[in-house]
Amino acid sequence: MRETWDPFEDMKKLRKRLFGENLNWEMPMDKNVRQPLVDIADKGDAIEVTAELPGAKKENIDVQVETDSIRISAKTSEKEEEEEKGFYYHERSYSSFSRLLPLPAEVVAEKAGAEFNNGILTITIPKKHPGKDESKGHKLEIK
Repeated sequence: MRETWDPFEDMKKLRKRLFGENLNWEMPMDKNVRQPLVDIADKGDAIEVTAELPGAKKENIDVQVETDSIRISAKTSEKEEEEEKGFYYHERSYSSFSRLLPLPAEVVAEKAGAEFNNGILTITIPKKHPGKDESKGHKLEIK
């Protein structure tokens, strides 16, 4: 019996060959989920993560920082609000964002800070210094 071909399995194998096992890359499977555009920069003593989150409100953004990765999630609007409006023509819809990214250096999650301005989320995370005892993860409050 022949197995059904899964193109996503082939993509996973190719990703592992190209980038190795430690790349934490997720592919959205829902058409209403997309990944925000993200830049990660090394600023010497800190890592700066900048993400475009158009249409998201600050209170709908969730950022989880670990010592070696960061997860950014958000939703652009409330589904219930859209369903209550009487549209004549409707192209924009409810969507969510989610992205899990590896960080290029170990960081101190508890000392991270985040700001959200005009759809741009900027997160600054100090790099880990030897000899300090940090916990595994920390949820950020966005200013």
